[in-house]
Amino acid sequence: MRRLYAFSNRNPPLPIQTYDDDDDDDDDDIENTRIIRYSNNNNNNVVRKENKTIVRKTMNNIIENPNTDYNYTETDNVYLNETARCPYIRFPWWLWLLLALGLLGLLGLTLGLGLGLGLRKPSFNTRCTGNNCPANSQCINNRCECNSGYFYDYSISSCATYLHVGMTCSTSNTNQQCITNAYCASNGYCICDSNYFLDQNTGACTSLLARYVPCANDDQCQTPFVCKVNLCDCNQTSYYDSGSNTCKRLGYVNDPCSANSQCVRSANCSTTTCQCPSDHYFDTTEYQCVRKESIGETCTLSYQCITNANCTSVSPFSNQCECNAGLYYDTTTGTCITQLTYGTICTSTSQCIDNLLCLDDPIVTGVTFQCICLTTQYYLTTNQTCISLGTYGDACNTGGRPCETRYGLSCSISTATCQCSSIDYWNDSYCVALLYPGQTCTSSSQCINDSSCTSSICQCNTNYYYSKLTGQCSYQLSYSSTCTLGNYQCLNNTSCYDLTTSSTGTCTCDSTYYYYDGTSCTAYATYGATCAAATYGPICDSVARSLQCIGSQCNCSSTTYYNSSSCVSYTHVGFSCTTSSQCVTNSNCSSGICTCLSTYYFDTTTGNCVTLLTYGQACTSSVQCPTNMLCTSSQCLCTSTTYYSSPNCVSRISYGGTCSLTVLCDTTLGLVCTSSVCQCNSAQYWSRLSNGTQICANLRTLGQSCTASADCTNSATSVTCTSSICECDSNAYYLDQATVTCQHLKALGVACTATYNFECASFNCNASNVCGTAISSTITSNVAQASSEPCLSRPHNTMFLRMIGIYLFFFEL
Repeated sequence: MRRLYAFSNRNPPLPIQTYDDDDDDDDDDIENTRIIRYSNNNNNNVVRKENKTIVRKTMNNIIENPNTDYNYTETDNVYLNETARCPYIRFPWWLWLLLALGLLGLLGLTLGLGLGLGLRKPSFNTRCTGNNCPANSQCINNRCECNSGYFYDYSISSCATYLHVGMTCSTSNTNQQCITNAYCASNGYCICDSNYFLDQNTGACTSLLARYVPCANDDQCQTPFVCKVNLCDCNQTSYYDSGSNTCKRLGYVNDPCSANSQCVRSANCSTTTCQCPSDHYFDTTEYQCVRKESIGETCTLSYQCITNANCTSVSPFSNQCECNAGLYYDTTTGTCITQLTYGTICTSTSQCIDNLLCLDDPIVTGVTFQCICLTTQYYLTTNQTCISLGTYGDACNTGGRPCETRYGLSCSISTATCQCSSIDYWNDSYCVALLYPGQTCTSSSQCINDSSCTSSICQCNTNYYYSKLTGQCSYQLSYSSTCTLGNYQCLNNTSCYDLTTSSTGTCTCDSTYYYYDGTSCTAYATYGATCAAATYGPICDSVARSLQCIGSQCNCSSTTYYNSSSCVSYTHVGFSCTTSSQCVTNSNCSSGICTCLSTYYFDTTTGNCVTLLTYGQACTSSVQCPTNMLCTSSQCLCTSTTYYSSPNCVSRISYGGTCSLTVLCDTTLGLVCTSSVCQCNSAQYWSRLSNGTQICANLRTLGQSCTASADCTNSATSVTCTSSICECDSNAYYLDQATVTCQHLKALGVACTATYNFECASFNCNASNVCGTAISSTITSNVAQASSEPCLSRPHNTMFLRMIGIYLFFFEL
């Protein structure tokens, strides 16, 4: 009797039937054998025999199969023998027939291939007879060899045409691959042999060209020639030596030579050595003769300059060629020659000896352009030098050194020194006329007789007046005294005025500059001075300076300012200025232009600076509104990036800043106030644009690029930024291909899609589309292994393996 158990992956197992095993196979294993049927995930029954010889288990003992998710409770005694852990494999008759037919097919295929191989054509370097070799080859000495112009290419197993220069080749191929006179270089390209070059017209490697053979570039010429003027020849720094048939370096200065052609450029072969011409020098940097530097040209050493010249420093970092002392540069001959002496005709001062100038002064000399002294000098023939004429106080004599008459000086006989005349004085440069009363002075010696320098002004002495008729200081007449018209007899600062037609008048103050203070004529008070409205003043200068007495001080009116000499009108907004005091009220001088102050704007109607409007006031232009406000709908309102916080418009809060009902976020950036912090809404994130600007941008969806996980949708739960792409968090989620959403990884036993095999948490999606591993009927830890005999050694199993081995043998053939 056999007891049959059925096992389920969900419910406890129950015996489904008992029966007698009529199978005659392996009768020796039938006794005490049970057959257990398992139900796997594919709802197929797996039948298994087990013998009872090794282990006896008590009823209701729990046996777990660790390789599957199957648990069962045995309801009867279990007996296992040494074959308990090996499955008994049976094959139907049609499977044996199918295996036999397969073997016959493989045998026929093997025989066919053998016959085919015997009839195929011979390959490269194999024995041949007649003309039975592959394409592009022929039978030579009973071996298949490639035709002329071909080589055997192992990569395509056939003869291929030779490779041209520049084409890739195989360094491991020992056959000739490249065209004639070329080889496969170590870099894997065909190049010409060392004595050949690539002819661009024919594509062939041609022998290098000899001297004087036409060429196109240096690569075509033999060593050491280069392609010079389309002919192979020596380079610019060498010459051809026919004796040695080679190029030799051109000779430097003092190098031996036999012809000029053997010397460097501009050098000559003189007395068997290379020498530079007299107007050249040898440049050790360029290794050639170069022209000597002319006067005024840059140099480093004197030998670089022309004859009779030297290299002179003209600045800390610059030298230039100059003629030697006593010489000048003649532009006609290009040489330094002796300088000209006094009286010689010249064209420039550089031609004259020291102290002489080439001047055109016909008044002094009667001729033009001669080497002469300055007009402030005279020529001393004893030592051929120019001596300065005697100036004020210098010693002089009639037969020797003269005085500088152009300065008004003459030689005083009494003092034998150069002095001014009696009506002049010396002003440290020349003789000038004595100063009259009222003129600025530095000492009384500068003033006329009976006058002195007082407060830097020449004034007639006390009780004297200046008579314009005589030009002298005369005794003064007092204020209101009778005077003669035109004689200037009145006190200082007074004039003789006649209000009638008579020839006499009264000494009265000059009203243009003075007023009578009760004692004398006094000058009008200047800007900033104290003043009074009383009869005797002080009185402000309202005539010359337009001053007014305002608050006991001389000042300008409200529409004018003082420009250091008089009151002038204020400069209007938009016009040039130098100081803010010049600009109209409520403006200052900014960058040389009168500009309204920061809290004012320019009213084009009145031309004045008017106080800026406040928030909400009516306006016609944005210039009337304060900073951060614009004239919108005829009102001064805040700009889009600011909000009103009395009394000003202040900048809206940027990302991350604290906000409230009164402290607003910058909505132009997409920010909203959430939990008292300016941040993006839930569907956006804080993003930086390519130009550096930061704004709120829509969250990136699955598959889109990102820089951080916060850029992605659902980043707090299921999405992360991986390799700059928004992807599902692989630790707990997978991407649902149908809905394109992140779904939780599935647990053991949950249905899945085996095609993808990434939906399960810790298991594969098996063939039954359920998360778990393939079913196993091996009973583990609670059941002792009964035998060490390999399962594959069972008779039915070994026969099956032999059949598989035969298949593999024929397949290998």
